[in-house]
Amino acid sequence: MPRRPKDFSEDLELDSLMDAMTNVVGVLILVLLMVQMNVQETVKHIIQNSTVTQKDVDEAKEKLARLTKNKDLLTVQLDSFNIASEQERLNRLKDTIAARKKLLADTEKEANKFAMKIESDKKMAETSMKEIELAEAEREKLQASITEALAKKADLQARLDKTPVKAAPPPKILSIPNPRPAPPNAKRLNMLCANGKLYPMSVDDFRKDAENRGKQIIIRYKLNTDPQAGINPEEFAKHFLKMPSYDDDFFTAEYFINDNRWPRLRMIPREDRGFPAEAITSNRSPIKRLLLSINPQQFYVVFYVLPDSYDVYLTARQVLMQNGVQAGWEAQPQNWIYETSVPVIELGPPRPKPPAPTTPQPPAKPANVLD
Repeated sequence: MPRRPKDFSEDLELDSLMDAMTNVVGVLILVLLMVQMNVQETVKHIIQNSTVTQKDVDEAKEKLARLTKNKDLLTVQLDSFNIASEQERLNRLKDTIAARKKLLADTEKEANKFAMKIESDKKMAETSMKEIELAEAEREKLQASITEALAKKADLQARLDKTPVKAAPPPKILSIPNPRPAPPNAKRLNMLCANGKLYPMSVDDFRKDAENRGKQIIIRYKLNTDPQAGINPEEFAKHFLKMPSYDDDFFTAEYFINDNRWPRLRMIPREDRGFPAEAITSNRSPIKRLLLSINPQQFYVVFYVLPDSYDVYLTARQVLMQNGVQAGWEAQPQNWIYETSVPVIELGPPRPKPPAPTTPQPPAKPANVLD
């Protein structure tokens, strides 16, 4: 709080002086009234007492003389006291005191404003201090992270300095894409690039096995006794879907029926099999010997390539190029699984044969499977 004005004590002295002078005037007036009352009471007492001794008279005179003397003194004091001037002086003092009180009130009001501003600044300072403490804690965390990162960087740099420099791998040679049909009378070989590995695909073996099993189900459970109704799809599916899967070194079969008419199978690659890129380039690897043994006059290769195995495809393609084997590839999504039909078998009632074309049809143009 700000200090009080210097003349605040002077205001207190003026108040005390005014009170003292007012009390003096009041006391003098009261004393004068008391003297008059005592005189009247004495006279009345003398009148009431018919028997008065000389002693009483002397005492009364003596008392009257004292009272008269006191009255004269009070009268002199009262005459010498100028009530009008003192009243005017008191009025001036009241005005001065009122002005001083107003000044004091204004000063206190300003002091309160200043105190409120100090309190607001104090709260703002406390908030700023908390923010500074939080920022300091965050800075310490960042400093610790930077120190840890620098330590890791130094450790990695030390390891890098100790690591011998490896020669760059040989460049991969790729042919420029040239879409074209397969060579006449050449047989297609399929290979899957998935799970970072190369899987040779024996599609014909899987289809032939599924066909034989399907025919055995039809014969065993007599599902073809009614040529008009055909093979009952529900009865066939009951046994076909429960068949033990046919497996080879690279795939497992999974059987299903499409549109309640077509038996089909999926070839699921076995994750514990297949050949990584390192095995394809090894001269002692069976997959490299297999790729080099393909006769380019009798076969061509088509790769099904999943996104995680593109490097495997490039490696295998290079080996085929060294042997002069033509190849193509089809990009597939990551969750893609190869599916194929089961030959010969069709479920449900026989479909009507399509009418024979009235005009000769030109032979279909072979699809571009090589690039």
